[in-house]
Amino acid sequence: MICSVFICYLLANTCTATSTVIPEDLEEEERLAFNVCDSDKMVGLTWGEMEQCEERFAALLAAQNITLPSREDFEAVDVNGDGTLTFEEWMKRVEEILENTTDYSN
Repeated sequence: MICSVFICYLLANTCTATSTVIPEDLEEEERLAFNVCDSDKMVGLTWGEMEQCEERFAALLAAQNITLPSREDFEAVDVNGDGTLTFEEWMKRVEEILENTTDYSN
């Protein structure tokens, strides 16, 4: 789904997992989202591109009750702080989240 760019934010708040392997379908959705939201065709997404993507898919996100990430959320995932979120940074951050999340469902 195109709105999965925001999965990193959702994972930070709601994900439970027992391993650090990112599900293949999530990774594929995120790659698609990066491609769709990348308006300047430079590596990664800027906050401006994220804002445009949020606006473009606002109705879809609202229909799924997805809370939009703030600039602070974006900056927290931008590992090197250069203002551009790369797919690799997203992967690293999600892996960190999964490593630090405990599964309380059992």
